[in-house]
Amino acid sequence: MYIKALIKDKSGNVFEVHVKEGNGTPDPPQGFKEQMKFAVETAKLLGKFWKEAGKYANQNHMIVQVNTDNPIIAKKLIKEGFNVVFEPDFAEAVTQSGS
Repeated sequence: MYIKALIKDKSGNVFEVHVKEGNGTPDPPQGFKEQMKFAVETAKLLGKFWKEAGKYANQNHMIVQVNTDNPIIAKKLIKEGFNVVFEPDFAEAVTQSGS
């Protein structure tokens, strides 16, 4: 799982914050145990992201776009008003399924 954000300052300079957690693209969790593991990994990913993005948390910077392969994070950030691109890695999913 990952989150990548493009952040722009008032001068027009663009910075990228990119964090990862776990291995590859998240599969939809099936059972309770998988759901809990997914929730923990999602929380870790968000924590890492806000720690990195916090460096730019001031009135001189703004998040222009967020890309992620995590549907929970995408929905949450969209609700908060961010421009989010949800991009699951379909090539990796096809390779893993043996198709």
